[in-house]
Amino acid sequence: MSNASPHTANEQRRVFLVTHGRTASDTVEMLPADDEALDDVGRVEALALAETLDYVHPARVLSSPLTRARATAEVIATHAGLSVVLEPRLRDRDYGRWAGRSRAQPGGGLHRLGAGRRAERDRAS
Repeated sequence: MSNASPHTANEQRRVFLVTHGRTASDTVEMLPADDEALDDVGRVEALALAETLDYVHPARVLSSPLTRARATAEVIATHAGLSVVLEPRLRDRDYGRWAGRSRAQPGGGLHRLGAGRRAERDRAS
């Protein structure tokens, strides 16, 4: 069994954190839904990013399991000849019942979430 690293002792390892490509909710004031797909612009952005990362020669591509993140990662991984490793801890915010709502819609904004939690805390004390 070998413990040899694919990296030489003098080679630096770098981690690149990227966000997903554009989705429909990115173009309007909406909170994203969990399973939201990339739009046409988002797919083009993902490919452009994959081409930009060519010089890095990624050794691994990890992704949140969310559709928009996974789709972006798949483009990058495919371009690099790799497979995506899903990592649930990379999942971004869970907007719960607010997912897919307008930020301007009553009860649809994050500011309301904080206010609701403060009110619950105040009632409990």
